[in-house]
Parts: sequence; C-alpha cells; structure tokens
Amino acid sequence: MKVTTISVPLNPPRNPEQYQIDFRRGLWAFYFFGSFFSLGSAGVLITAAMPPYEPRLIAFKILFGVPFFGFFAYWFISKGMRRYRERRTVFREGILRKGTAIHHGRKFVPWRSTRHYTVTVRIALDEGSIDSVIVSWDRSIYERVPLGDQVHAFVHPETLSVFIPAEIGVAVRF
Repeated sequence: MKVTTISVPLNPPRNPEQYQIDFRRGLWAFYFFGSFFSLGSAGVLITAAMPPYEPRLIAFKILFGVPFFGFFAYWFISKGMRRYRERRTVFREGILRKGTAIHHGRKFVPWRSTRHYTVTVRIALDEGSIDSVIVSWDRSIYERVPLGDQVHAFVHPETLSVFIPAEIGVAVRF
C-alpha cells in the first residue's frame, strides 16, 4: 500500500477538501454489499410480478423479501456513509493525540478467503485512554505500524470518535 504524507495544521479546524485523501478507503465492502442487497430487493419485486400469480406467494415475497433485503441494503450503505462522514468530521474537528500500537492481530472476514490484519492502538486522553483498531487487508500495516510505535490519531473532543490516518494509508506531519 502506498503511503501518502501530508502536512496538516496542528489545531482544528482543518479543511479535508484541500488534501488528496481518500476517506472512503477500506469502506468498499459496505457499499458493495449494500448494492448487492438492493439488487436482491429489486429481484424479489421482479419475481413477485412473474407467474405463477398466486396472491399468497406474491404477498409473501413482497411482505418478507423486500423488507429483508431492504433492511440489509440500508444497513450496509448507511454504515459505510456514517463511517465516511465520521472520518471527515474527526479529521476536520479532532484534536491530535499520540497513540501506541499495543497489539497485532487478524480479523475474520466472511466474504473473503483470507483474514484482515489489525493493529490495536491505545490513545491516551486527559482522563483515561481509548483503544482503537486499524483494519487493513494489506499485511504491510504491521511494518508501517510496528508494536510499541507512536501513531498520530485525531480524537473528536465531544464524541470521542477516533480517526487514525494510517488506516487509510496516510502519514501526517505538522
């Protein structure tokens, strides 16, 4: 994975549009599966309009199939959009904190034959700490964020949401 280094101001607000950052990186699966379930919902409607024209079968397809597929389509797409907005908001308004990589691990992914690589980062706050997990399909995340290494993270002061630029292949300097 190619790492992009950007220079950002230390204090918020920051303008995400002035940087060449892909905040959607790593979120493609949410959009893909949301689209897949949307097509499933449309497929149920199409099959409901095809013979045999049995009223109970048509009602079953419409009353159970469309909400089932529609729910998962909405859930996946909204989760991807929510994470995208959260990344941008935390980058724009977040306070810079230092985190320490405390654990390397693997994460099961149901739609792939391989597992994702994870790095758990502990971020020290004024009152306690937050653990955040970087998830990547690329093994080089272990080389970019070795155990015990210091990692830059942005923490939103109100929601305590965390955005770690290393998650999307970005290195930050000030």
